[in-house]
Amino acid sequence: MTRPRNGKALALSLVLLSFPFAEIQAEGGITRSLRVGSTLVPLIRWNPPSLTLSVETSPGCTETKPCDALLGLLQLQKKSTLPRSVSVAGGKNPGSVLCRKILKGEVILGQDLEGNTDSLCRFKDGSFTACSSLSAVMVKYW
Repeated sequence: MTRPRNGKALALSLVLLSFPFAEIQAEGGITRSLRVGSTLVPLIRWNPPSLTLSVETSPGCTETKPCDALLGLLQLQKKSTLPRSVSVAGGKNPGSVLCRKILKGEVILGQDLEGNTDSLCRFKDGSFTACSSLSAVMVKYW
């Protein structure tokens, strides 16, 4: 099943193509950090024009210099179906399942300054995205 293009999406695409391409990333910089073992992992929230929503990725990941985290999010957005092997039965975290089964990333747990735990997907190039960002891109399937 493909997603129909509407006039607004087409107009936005034309507007983006008419401007010289610039590095587009979070305006405010790092939005939060998660402690993973003894390492502090910074995350930024930004709205890549090629995605339909705001996501969290590693700093330095841009449209013109994409990291594996952004490429994974784009790959998920383009999918029209999920393989039968991808199941969230039994209360599995959908973002963690997508990270492991589809994107072949590593799921790790981090803890913020308030002690809250969150899952991250780490990719081969060392970039990260929040598993909640993966879930948000694929919400149409859950």
